[in-house]
Amino acid sequence: MIWIAQTNLDKFLVFNFVNLEDYGRYSVAMVVSGGFIMLSQPLTQYLHPYFTSIYNEEFFQSKYEKYSLLLTTFLYFVFLILLLCYSSIMQFWLRDMILVESIKELVIFFSLGNILMLNSSFLYLMQYAKGDLSFHIKVSLIVLISYGIFLYISLKLFGINGPGYAWLLINFIYL
Repeated sequence: MIWIAQTNLDKFLVFNFVNLEDYGRYSVAMVVSGGFIMLSQPLTQYLHPYFTSIYNEEFFQSKYEKYSLLLTTFLYFVFLILLLCYSSIMQFWLRDMILVESIKELVIFFSLGNILMLNSSFLYLMQYAKGDLSFHIKVSLIVLISYGIFLYISLKLFGINGPGYAWLLINFIYL
């Protein structure tokens, strides 16, 4: 329930702060930056049961570090490619250079925020493996409230690019 609120809070606030054209650009940027989450899913889906089965083994910590490094390296490599080839990739996909340039900042900040969130998700995997999610739930509530505040302020100060700043900031703090 907390995750649903967190992933939809930005859409609710953005929709109420910007015009429909800006909201459309925001939505396209979310689709692009959401690709990092999709890229991580096969590994994290594999790790849920695997970490649970080896949690009490002496090599759990080394496996945890290995997979965390693997995912982080992969995602930052993909981000570097996106950063270096942004215009070409996005122009090929969207066929609208004005749109491509108008969402660049949002895509970059949300993508980095998503990568940081995925890095911190390994803490969740460890707590899941242990069978105790109480810390995760408490922290998630704090993150949700903080994100809402950061999001509101950033929308007021920076307009449509504000949510990207807020997402990166909250995930940086959480990490």
